[in-house]
Amino acid sequence: MSGDKPGRPAIKSISEGFVVEERAALRLRPRGQHRVYLLKKSHWNTLDLIRFLSRSLSLPLDKFSYGGKKDRHGLTYQFIAIRDQADFSREGKEFVLESRGFMDRPMSPDLITRFFSSLSPIEYAPLSMLPQLVNRAYVALN
Repeated sequence: MSGDKPGRPAIKSISEGFVVEERAALRLRPRGQHRVYLLKKSHWNTLDLIRFLSRSLSLPLDKFSYGGKKDRHGLTYQFIAIRDQADFSREGKEFVLESRGFMDRPMSPDLITRFFSSLSPIEYAPLSMLPQLVNRAYVALN
């Protein structure tokens, strides 16, 4: 166990064990106005990463669309779209952007069908410490 103060237990990183996957009803095509990507990320929230991509790709922010915002805690899989024919697939610091096809419309919340999330054990601790660990995990996620 590690802690922020000596003798105080803490979960090292809730991000390592928290996974959120977005499922969407996408009608992908071989061509279209919006290229759809699967975005895998950790330690980024959705808006900050889209702003980063906008700057690094020299694309206006209004070319990007997404269905839902995911925070920086955990490993997240979500769909975004960029209104451009070019393939901007890439790997960066704590993210992977993979092209999946095209749509004739932007990505939006109405295309999301569900989310799956899971929290896996991160490290073992004595059962007597469970209430403290659950409380710290709750605080880290909120």
